[in-house]
Amino acid sequence: MAPTEVGGWIADQYRDSGNLASRQRLHQTASTASVPWHRFVFHHLLKAPEGSHVLEVGCGPATLWVENAGHIPASWHITLTDQSSGMVDAAVATVKDLRPSILVYAAEVTALPFSENRFQMVVANHMLYHVTERARALAEIARVLVPGGLLVAATNGPGHMIELKQLVPMSSKGRGFLGASSPFDLENGPAQMQPWFAAVRVSRHHNRLLVRDPQLVVDYLQSVSAEPMSEGAKARIRARISREIAERGCFAIHPEAGVILARRRSKLPA
Repeated sequence: MAPTEVGGWIADQYRDSGNLASRQRLHQTASTASVPWHRFVFHHLLKAPEGSHVLEVGCGPATLWVENAGHIPASWHITLTDQSSGMVDAAVATVKDLRPSILVYAAEVTALPFSENRFQMVVANHMLYHVTERARALAEIARVLVPGGLLVAATNGPGHMIELKQLVPMSSKGRGFLGASSPFDLENGPAQMQPWFAAVRVSRHHNRLLVRDPQLVVDYLQSVSAEPMSEGAKARIRARISREIAERGCFAIHPEAGVILARRRSKLPA
């Protein structure tokens, strides 16, 4: 889930898996989804035929594969990439006991070190909204896919977790997570994919977070902030959430997430 933009806030976010883990704790602890997120994403990957070569770009610590360890077809040839050396190290440590044959590379999605028509499927799990040169990244993904190969691009909708956006001033500090808009979401993403992909459709994940521990929200907000939150800000947020928990029994957050499914065109733009 790590991005390819290097430097500044993005590089700090994905130097290692710490910030990502803080965000995952909120979802893991408070989710009411009947189908967990990583199982939902993986369900769409099962469209790949036997013997497929499958690539994940921006793999982070390889959580997608750990969460679906018992469902990975034995015939798949799996390759993972991430631009962050810290994430690559985490992914290597994760998959070595899961399946030693999984290959892990440090690579930018805008310059993938693979030949044309190499993979039957590519998954980009919550990372394309971070990529500055997104058209170049989509072109690279299309290049390494076989004609008709499937891209599974997970992202958020424009109303994602609006309750958290209302807790903090709108700024660029939480871009991609709490920013006022996302450069690649479930609504504006499909049009961006059209030059390289056809049969584009959206599949939405249904979920609601019911939070009963205010610290989970504080940790999440800190994880997307460019600077340390002041103790006063943390106290105000805890108090606000604690009041709602006392009144309603929980603090409800509405995620809006899903995957964009798209088939590589038989002929790519020159």
